[in-house]
Amino acid sequence: MLSNLTLVGCYDRAAVPDRAERQRILLRSAADNLRRMAFFGLTERQADTQLLFERTFAGIRFRRRFVQLNSTHASREPMSDAELAAVRRLNRLDVALFRFASRLFDARVQWARRQRSAGTGSWRVHAAAARNTAADDDNLDSDNYNGDDELEDEDDEQEQ
Repeated sequence: MLSNLTLVGCYDRAAVPDRAERQRILLRSAADNLRRMAFFGLTERQADTQLLFERTFAGIRFRRRFVQLNSTHASREPMSDAELAAVRRLNRLDVALFRFASRLFDARVQWARRQRSAGTGSWRVHAAAARNTAADDDNLDSDNYNGDDELEDEDDEQEQ
């Protein structure tokens, strides 16, 4: 879990009774925590993940290049449009965080490539890096989540 649950009273839903507001707080907290991490990678971007790792932890080099495998067992299973829509709806906060993480990852990869070309230092999380992605915070809610499907979610929870 990337979010700081204490911001919403941990599991006490009465602390922040508005579900949409609680989810927005958790999403923003997860984005803040991700931004402060010295390193994270994306499974879908193995070569770039390796580059960032090696730039972040200067002096550590992998003996082999990472291999990108995009085929999974799940990708071979057919899924209807309705099933796909349901998965996206139920995972909308994860999707929004992934989009944010992808933008942050892209910014860090661009930096790492410039550093590699210039033959200089390793990545460090600092104020300038945070400022470069702070504008992305405004896109968190508009990316994929606006809280307008709360009634449907409560029905989903009751079914489980």
